[in-house]
Amino acid sequence: MRPFTNDKGKSAMAMSTANRTVRWFLGAGALILAAIPTARADLVISAAPTSNVACGSGACTATASSAVLNVASLRTMLAAGDVSVSTGSVASGLDIQAPVAWSSAHSLTLSAKNTITVAALVSVKGPGGLIMGTTDGPEYGAIAYEAPGRIAFTNKASKLSIDGQAFTLARDMLNALMEHIEFGGEE
Repeated sequence: MRPFTNDKGKSAMAMSTANRTVRWFLGAGALILAAIPTARADLVISAAPTSNVACGSGACTATASSAVLNVASLRTMLAAGDVSVSTGSVASGLDIQAPVAWSSAHSLTLSAKNTITVAALVSVKGPGGLIMGTTDGPEYGAIAYEAPGRIAFTNKASKLSIDGQAFTLARDMLNALMEHIEFGGEE
């Protein structure tokens, strides 16, 4: 179970079971449960060969409702420049099913019409960045995690943006809090 907050300040939790992601949102005093099937028409990043994806000039877009982008090809592109991966108008979600790691200063942009599901490690090992967004926005789109998926940064100067909201990275919660607490000073 992983907590997250969308840009409207609504807190939420997500949990994956079998082939469904269950999310509950707290907002306006109501608890809303939503079971979202994970088997749908998606662009999948995996070790399988690339199919139904058009790539050129650092941009890869699904050309069919069921598409695959090979993770080794993605890593190669990230070593050379910024890369944008998009479901376009034909696929609904974007699923990361194989580990993606890069140490260059380049950014990876993930854009999905609906949900981006992180089901494997995404590791920004250098000064690069990760930008994620859903065209349906935080009301209907979501960033979901399925075990063992997670996002890791080794450089706190790296960039992270989710649905247009930039985040400041910190090594841990204590360091994050210390940056916002002032000690001493005049009263």
